[in-house]
Amino acid sequence: MGARAAQKISEVCLIPQNFGIGGVDVLKKILIRQGVDERLIVESQERPFQKISVYFANNTKARMFLKMIRMLKLKDVRIMNKRLGRRDWKIKWKDDFKPFALSRTFGVVPMWLKKSYMFQGKVAVYIDTDTAFGTGLHPTTKHMARFVDSCRGRFKSFLDVGTGTGILPIVAAKCGAEKIDAIEICPDAARVARKNVIANGCPQVHIRVADARQLRPKTQYDFVCANIITQTLVELADKLVRSVCPGKYLAVSGISANNYMNFRAYYARYPLRCLKVVKDGGWTAILYQRKDA
Repeated sequence: MGARAAQKISEVCLIPQNFGIGGVDVLKKILIRQGVDERLIVESQERPFQKISVYFANNTKARMFLKMIRMLKLKDVRIMNKRLGRRDWKIKWKDDFKPFALSRTFGVVPMWLKKSYMFQGKVAVYIDTDTAFGTGLHPTTKHMARFVDSCRGRFKSFLDVGTGTGILPIVAAKCGAEKIDAIEICPDAARVARKNVIANGCPQVHIRVADARQLRPKTQYDFVCANIITQTLVELADKLVRSVCPGKYLAVSGISANNYMNFRAYYARYPLRCLKVVKDGGWTAILYQRKDA
């Protein structure tokens, strides 16, 4: 029973009814104010209504989330809790996850369409995922990929902190990087990332399971990416900046709108030149260049 339970994923569905136009956005804002990471919220259609789903690999966390939602006593919101097997989860993603343009150069193709779908005018990046985050659809990931693409030819080494599905290291490899390291705290995510790296033919990408807080910068890189929450970006600031070669690039994302000014003020103490700021859907991504020593 324990082994089977470990293979289950909990899906908590919230279906706003009688909210009118924009009901899903209202509900999302309520959840975010309660501390739910927006990157874990998936919107879809439950005809005739739209619905929001939040996924949990840990059933205890799902129960805590349900308890919190019920305490809010939301009116006209139908709540459903489902247990999905890994196979059912894959089927859901096949229904919801379609090919899309990631940047000027790259397009993302779901792994299960690798043999049957040809991207016109784009370099294909093949992605499989067991999670709701890391496909490249979320604006935080998409803008990071665009930063990497925009610096093509200007970096040979690359570090990704919190790699998820491995999409950013794959983009970096296809941009010509020769030495690529990536760290991921979740062993399951790292396993999926390694599969994606192999499927995309990127042997120069090395992924290891580690907590970014334990990062000990011994090597400097031409390009460092960190797509993680604001608090962790602040905690890791010293290590991230020290990991960047002078004159090279640091891209950060996952900065929420209400934390943006505090984040900028904190990072102003470092020898960084801000090259670009992109705001999208309540999130901010920033491309810095480390000043020459």
